[in-house]
Amino acid sequence: MKWLDWAKDKADWIDPLTEKEDGLLGKSVSLFEQILQEQK
Repeated sequence: MKWLDWAKDKADWIDPLTEKEDGLLGKSVSLFEQILQEQK
């Protein structure tokens, strides 16, 4: 089911705990990466 894979990919991209790259949305930034950037 292609739509199910598509929906899972979008959900993973929205998830703040994962880092995911999407062809349309670009690269997401995980919560952990944001914390590391703020500490610098």
